[in-house]
Amino acid sequence: MTKQAKIEFDLLNQKSELTFREKVLKEAFSHVGYTEGPDNDNIFGHYFNFNGVAWCGLFCSYCAWIGSAIVLVNTNKGRRGMAYVPAALVYYEKKGCLTTDPKPGDLVIMDFNGNLVDHVGFYHKTENGFHFIIEGNTAFDEIGSQSHGGAVAYKKRNPKKIKMFFVDLEKAKNLNLIP
Repeated sequence: MTKQAKIEFDLLNQKSELTFREKVLKEAFSHVGYTEGPDNDNIFGHYFNFNGVAWCGLFCSYCAWIGSAIVLVNTNKGRRGMAYVPAALVYYEKKGCLTTDPKPGDLVIMDFNGNLVDHVGFYHKTENGFHFIIEGNTAFDEIGSQSHGGAVAYKKRNPKKIKMFFVDLEKAKNLNLIP
């Protein structure tokens, strides 16, 4: 876990009561530093019995479920975890869950290359114009793959360089979850 992620995790641990969003963030922070095994082998894919695939959505699904008993949209043919990020964006947009005013713990769906959204994480905060996001299946640095890097990391993202869509977790948690 990075020094900054540890500080944020410890701050959450000091609170006597956590909101559902804070519980999700606490779970996500607890995995910062985790790396996958060969062929996308990871604990989040194992949990949902859907291993060996790109797993940023499964990471978010896991943290939402374990942290706060929230089931994220089922977009992968009946399985509980979110696996295909473009379908999740379409679903959340259709259901009116997108927001331009994210709160800590909301989902951030990202498009790194300008073609198709391909990554998701949890929004934590904005400082000096940068968004801080906890992401699964990303690189620790800025050189490796940002949407398929094999690690859980606490990232500082420039919204001027990455297209981002924010999903209000309050609205999303109350949906009929089968699209």
